Amino acid sequence: MATLPTNDIKTKASIYQNFRGVDFYNETVQTYRSPDSINMWKNYNSSTKGIETRPGMTKLASLGLEVFGLFFYEINNITQVLVHYGTKLAKWNNFPEEPSENDLKEIYIGMNPKKSTAFIFNNILFIKDGINYIEYDGTNAKEVVGTIPVTTTLSSPKGGGERLNAYNMIQPKRTNEFIGDGKSTEFYLDAQDLDSASVVAVVDGVTILEEVGFKVDRKKGKVTFNTPPLKPVDNGNNVSITFSKTIAKEKDKIFKSTLSTIYDNRIFISGNQDYPNALFWSELEDPRYFASDNWTSEGSMSKVKALVNGYNELLVIKEPSQDGASIISHTPTLDYEAGKVYPAVESNINTGCISKAINFRDDVVFLSNNGLEAVTGEITQERLLTHRSTMIDKKMLSNLSYKQAEMTEYQGYLLILIDSKIFLADSRMTFQDTNTEYEWFYWELPFNITYMKENNNKLYLANKNGDIYLLSGVKDDTENIYSKWATPKDSFGYEAYRKTTNKGGSILEVEPKNAVIKVEVRKDLEEPIEVGSFSDEKGYIVLKIKQKKWRQLQMIFSSTNPFSITKATMEVFIGGYIKR
Repeated sequence: MATLPTNDIKTKASIYQNFRGVDFYNETVQTYRSPDSINMWKNYNSSTKGIETRPGMTKLASLGLEVFGLFFYEINNITQVLVHYGTKLAKWNNFPEEPSENDLKEIYIGMNPKKSTAFIFNNILFIKDGINYIEYDGTNAKEVVGTIPVTTTLSSPKGGGERLNAYNMIQPKRTNEFIGDGKSTEFYLDAQDLDSASVVAVVDGVTILEEVGFKVDRKKGKVTFNTPPLKPVDNGNNVSITFSKTIAKEKDKIFKSTLSTIYDNRIFISGNQDYPNALFWSELEDPRYFASDNWTSEGSMSKVKALVNGYNELLVIKEPSQDGASIISHTPTLDYEAGKVYPAVESNINTGCISKAINFRDDVVFLSNNGLEAVTGEITQERLLTHRSTMIDKKMLSNLSYKQAEMTEYQGYLLILIDSKIFLADSRMTFQDTNTEYEWFYWELPFNITYMKENNNKLYLANKNGDIYLLSGVKDDTENIYSKWATPKDSFGYEAYRKTTNKGGSILEVEPKNAVIKVEVRKDLEEPIEVGSFSDEKGYIVLKIKQKKWRQLQMIFSSTNPFSITKATMEVFIGGYIKR
């Protein structure tokens, strides 16, 4: 508690430095935070010791159609760039230069005009858009052709045998293996009502074609050879028959899913609107094979919103529901009969995800109706939910498009994009309140951004018009960037006393960037008063602020030029009690 001024206490100074971020929540704000800041950040790759204006947006291309995906794929030590815009998937041959019509080579037509995702597995780029499942090898893009599994083996001509693998959901073909007996010509498959696609047989290493060496009764699932296959010497398989059997909607389970991630050398997929709580996974090391029994229901019918690798688990994060857990974890377990399985473990958390989730530097976070939440706790312990965004919740949650927010990591920050606004969580700056929380900065871009992609410490932004930007430079295309940092409303420890600024006791320390900085002060609830506009060329600005009879005072620094501040000092005289 402040003591009364005495003859020995004539002045009081506040020093604002070691800036950490914004505070849009508290009435009383720490000196190292700002209650009113826009387009400022701490650039850890810069020599600047304080905070500075954010980078600008440099236009790279105008494609004319909304951008839904931007993919970077390195092959043969060359990085190729693919762009999904409208219903097209094209290779951007002269990236990052402005492409002409010839520089955009269309490699796939018929893309879903929705946001697409991609992953690289065994040096092949796989792309999903909610309709298509595409693979690209650096030259050709095509629909994924599924692996043909051997479903039964060691069968007699009458059928049976051992079940070896489940059928592949993304394609209808399968193979049955038999042991010929030297007498039988009729071989019964493990399915009936076969497709019209040609059946192929291999007998003792020789390929035999339908209607040449055998006939097929598709209704019964029976193959009749012209001559009986011989009995093998070693009593092993010597006849294999490959046929097609389409099962309705199986392919759509995978192709219409929108979420994918790599975990335990398998591809895990979800986000199918027809199967909102289903989780599917591929066979080991094979993104082209989704066995029909590799799936599970994730608790209640509430939708799966995100798949995140974290804490050596696969975390399935669902939308809010009163009917069950919103966080379900999977770890691989060996089953004697089924092999490797991924049993579900439900958490005690039912606060759900309404938008996106991400593993942000080993902190699994997602956006809930209350802001940014983190999933914490060890695998063997109860899961806990801790809040991470108190400082910016008031501003972030007020956005009508909050549920459509996008997230990515960029230079140690978590970026949350909502229309034209970006909230930045600093991974290097946290503080302990009720929970461990992030420090935040806040940006406003000149127009809405619909797509955001980070690659190799560079951030790419795109809008509905098909304009693609790189976050770099000192302007937003040709438009100046307005940035601002306001100090807290400061009573200098004497809430009930009148204060007067010491005209010679206020100074702003800056990094010279050839900027003109506007300085204003706001006393109590009055409108800001302009002190003046000053060049930053000397590295400091003497402010010469003269304001009398106020309780709280705030300094506001702004510019339409990129600028940087490292420290501000204000000295005041303490007067008598404030009177009504």
